[in-house]
Amino acid sequence: MGKMGKPYPPEFRQQMVELVRAGRSPESLVQEFEPTAESIRNWVKQADRDEGRRNCVPRVSGSVASGWRG
Repeated sequence: MGKMGKPYPPEFRQQMVELVRAGRSPESLVQEFEPTAESIRNWVKQADRDEGRRNCVPRVSGSVASGWRG
C-alpha cells in the first residue's frame, strides 16, 4: 500500500493540475515533486469533474453529492 502522510494542500494540488493542463506529464512532475503520477492524474480528473469538464457529478464539501453512487 502507498505511503499515507499528511495530505497535500489544495494550492499545491491546483498547481499540479495547472502544470498538467499546460502540457507537463504527471510522470515528469514526479521527478521534481513528491506526489505519485497516479495522485496527480487523480487530482486532474477531480478538478475536471469539479469544473464541469467531465460528465460526472461534482464533489460537494469534500464528498460526492448525496445520492450519487458511481
